[in-house]
Amino acid sequence: MILQLKKDIVTSFKFINRANKLSYDEKAKLFENFSILLKSGIPIIKSIDIIQQQNDKLKFLNEIKENLFTGKSLKDSISQTQCFDELSITLVDVGEKTGRLDEAFEKLSKYYRHLDETYKEIKSASYYPIFILSMLIFLFGFIILYFVPNVISLYGGEIPNVGGWSYLLIKTFIFIKNYLLELLFSIIIFIVFLFKIITLYKKPIFFSRLKYKFPILGNLIFKQKINNLIWALEIMLTSGIDILNALSVLENVSKDYLLLEKLQIIQNNILKGNSLYDSVIEAGINEHNLLYFVSIGEETGDLENRLRNLTYLYTQEIKRKTKELTSLAQPVFIAIVTLAIGITMLAIVMPLLDYNLLYSI
Repeated sequence: MILQLKKDIVTSFKFINRANKLSYDEKAKLFENFSILLKSGIPIIKSIDIIQQQNDKLKFLNEIKENLFTGKSLKDSISQTQCFDELSITLVDVGEKTGRLDEAFEKLSKYYRHLDETYKEIKSASYYPIFILSMLIFLFGFIILYFVPNVISLYGGEIPNVGGWSYLLIKTFIFIKNYLLELLFSIIIFIVFLFKIITLYKKPIFFSRLKYKFPILGNLIFKQKINNLIWALEIMLTSGIDILNALSVLENVSKDYLLLEKLQIIQNNILKGNSLYDSVIEAGINEHNLLYFVSIGEETGDLENRLRNLTYLYTQEIKRKTKELTSLAQPVFIAIVTLAIGITMLAIVMPLLDYNLLYSI
């Protein structure tokens, strides 16, 4: 039991050891530089020296260079740094064996540039909701910690007879102020405990399915995840990796339990001799565009180009829906803030500042 607890604690703080992980933008720039230098005829070790001079943060490049000097392959060298995922390692391996390493780096650069752009769009869309939420927290924090206690002091520390909901809200605010630290500590403990239950003792796939059931957002998130997988699949297929090995790499790359399950179903069905189209249907992925392009790609023998067309279509659709969702969210959040301020004024501020109550003190 103690050993298991120690293991859980180490797992919980595993992120501390991920300092060397690169962002999507850093990976895109790194692979782009490698591609440009190799296409210019500069050897890989000299390319490492040039890139390292431009960015001192890439200290793991020293480890790669040392491994190359000892005779290790580039694939083994980059995998030992633990900075790259299975997709990067696989494409580097293929590029190294086929003598087209510059093309592998170029494809990886485009892939991570796509992921970086997607991440920045999502991040940008979240600024407004975060700002509104911050304003609400500030508003209620001011009321709970400053306004209510100071007004209550005018009544000699006793809650006046303001009636019903107002009395209940004021009593709740006073309780929160008096036990603020205890409540915050309890919330943190609850969140940590809930996270542990989700990650260790419950089936993670249930929570993976749950996020896709949210109205509007769920479908958008699912399409984004599918789009990223198709990008990766198209890159591997054009690099000469067969469909089964490509799906195995996607399983290692995917962190979504639901998509991981679907990828395994697709792979198992292909192993049985079924087509990719039938395997996707068997996995329960009912995306019309995906099924259409996969079907056309298999019939024409040009699956790679059809997948490339599909990623473009999905990317444009996701960008359009993200903008629509952001535009829709703004008036909704304005209405929420207006409602919160209105309720606060009617239920707390106005009853406490009632002239007759203050005059009777």
